Amino acid sequence: MTVQRRMSRRDFLRSSLVVGAAGALAAGCVEGMPAAAPADGSAAMPERTEVRASHWWGGFMTPSFDAAAKALPIDVIEEMTPWGEYPQKLLTQMAGGVAPDLVEVDAYWFGDFWTSGRLAPLDDLVADRDMDTFGVDQWLENGFKGSLYGISIFYPEQLTLWINKGMTDAEGIDIPNPGEEGFDTWTWDDLVEAAQALTKRTSDGTVEQWGMSMGIGGLGGIGATMVYQSGGMMFDSEDNYGETEILLTSPEVIESFQLRYDLVHTHQVAMPPSELESVGGSSRAWSAERSAFTVSWGNPQNIVEHPFIYDHLPWPYVEQKLQIYGGNCWALNQDSEVTEAAFDLMWFVTTDDLWAQYRTDSFHNASYDTRNHIDRMPSGTNKDLAEGAVFRDPATKNPAFDGGGDGVFRARWLGEKASLRILRRMNTVEEEILLQKKTVEEALADAKAEIDGWLQS
Repeated sequence: MTVQRRMSRRDFLRSSLVVGAAGALAAGCVEGMPAAAPADGSAAMPERTEVRASHWWGGFMTPSFDAAAKALPIDVIEEMTPWGEYPQKLLTQMAGGVAPDLVEVDAYWFGDFWTSGRLAPLDDLVADRDMDTFGVDQWLENGFKGSLYGISIFYPEQLTLWINKGMTDAEGIDIPNPGEEGFDTWTWDDLVEAAQALTKRTSDGTVEQWGMSMGIGGLGGIGATMVYQSGGMMFDSEDNYGETEILLTSPEVIESFQLRYDLVHTHQVAMPPSELESVGGSSRAWSAERSAFTVSWGNPQNIVEHPFIYDHLPWPYVEQKLQIYGGNCWALNQDSEVTEAAFDLMWFVTTDDLWAQYRTDSFHNASYDTRNHIDRMPSGTNKDLAEGAVFRDPATKNPAFDGGGDGVFRARWLGEKASLRILRRMNTVEEEILLQKKTVEEALADAKAEIDGWLQS
């Protein structure tokens, strides 16, 4: 087998997470995995196909490709590019006809990639596969105009409130686990009240401990989540495709940005941007015990190491709970000359039981057979996180509630027509707001005028 790696810079994810599972795979210890043909030629060796695979996950994906190269007649060439540089590089490669065969796509970029005409529809390729086993309907999550363009790598992460348990215990604030009474009942008012109790000031007003550290999110994960949980929509289309208007001046969108502004400037319980920058960002402030709460996706790899026991809750809501869909998926280059081999590699690294379970045990719920993988996990923090990620899912079968969750399904991607530009522009909007350069209404109205021009041009 051959697996080659090409990196544009050093891996930015720690590959130590995969050492244990990689050893098992490298030793061929996967039940049912085909054995290599005898070297003496007594059995014909299948012809091997070279497949280029592109992603930004660093060393985490390598053992999965190693396993695939052992199980399939495929030689994998890995091409790794950091997330921030990835979409533009891949779009340029596609336009030039030199893109890899198997590519990773983030839901933030669906509007740019699904409309590019450079990705192959998968409907015929999955026709004989069990698509009902995925945790989220793949045509809902990775479909566009009736066709399927991606296979999810993991169950979509959900925005999570990360909690310093020592600090909340000291204030007598109870944080229930999934299945316990009171889990996922925090509203935005509960969050503000708790953050006020956890913000500690000296007699001269100096803050010794903040209630919350929260970075600039724009309409990214936190922004989209809060718009939906306030009962609003980002665009004038239900699925965020075919949009003609961005709804930035609607009361719900204004409220979602105002609530974050109020945490910093009205309630004064969240670290201001200048102080966040001085300590290296929101998760570092939390890990340094400068704040009791922080916010990130429900994945411990998104927060830096911390010397304390932590807890977590689904992100507190205003009007309604949310189950957001749209994570990362594998897609196929329309111009690939090895489409079938690339699809076989895609299917293996998505559905292989050992690796799906390993991802679930580590930090991502498996997209394929989600519920069964969670049920097999040992009790503990990782299982609680896994349960929390699916807790609001209307379709999940969770023993903690009867018949499914009580969240509203909404898409994470930022439209069909200018998704990457919108993502960048909305980050500047929140920066203007939190730095008090413009009011919430002014910043959103200015951005709406500009973005509507993009959508209607």
